[in-house]
Amino acid sequence: MLMVVCSLQLSAKGYSQAISLSLKDVPLTKVFTEIEKQSNYSFVYGKEQMTQTKGVTLSVSNANIETVLNLIFKDQPLTYTITDKYIAVKQRTGLPAAATTATPAATAAPQAALPPAGTTAAAASAASTSATAAAAGGNQPLVFIAREECWITVTEAGGKQLLRRSLKAGETVGLSGALPLSVVVGRASAVDVQVRGKPYDLKPVTRGGGVARFEVTS
Repeated sequence: MLMVVCSLQLSAKGYSQAISLSLKDVPLTKVFTEIEKQSNYSFVYGKEQMTQTKGVTLSVSNANIETVLNLIFKDQPLTYTITDKYIAVKQRTGLPAAATTATPAATAAPQAALPPAGTTAAAASAASTSATAAAAGGNQPLVFIAREECWITVTEAGGKQLLRRSLKAGETVGLSGALPLSVVVGRASAVDVQVRGKPYDLKPVTRGGGVARFEVTS
């Protein structure tokens, strides 16, 4: 699933920042680009999501970011959530999702075999997670297994972005790149992470809003 990110440059901090737009029947992605000039938020969305959207006609002056977002998403099949400086675009509840094309990074993993009798629930869960990561992530040093919807950005040394998109529940993604890998995870409680084949605990690196940040250095 191809994803696009628009980085937004805010003139000041918080939802109260003034945004002015005068647009007539323009694509939603164009609205993101126009907002880019006035804010420092980053949109996280998929190209396939944009295929169902409508043109946007909007005229606002000195409106805050939340007001603008509510207006541009009002008649769309999509909605959004704001976490930290990220705006994650997602399917509106009750509407059919856009068709997606499978990619190697989002290959569905086969079900793990049942654990032997007498295995504890915690051990069985860890074994299942490891088996899923091994099957879908292969030998990738960094593997994400989404238990619920979440979003992830991964940037390798030199600033190249390897991943910036939402993951659906049940999706597994494996990545490799030039170290260090800088990782940001939104809704950290909804995803399991493995680094070099070992579970990585996100709790110590999770801050306000459920956003986790860490680096893979070796």
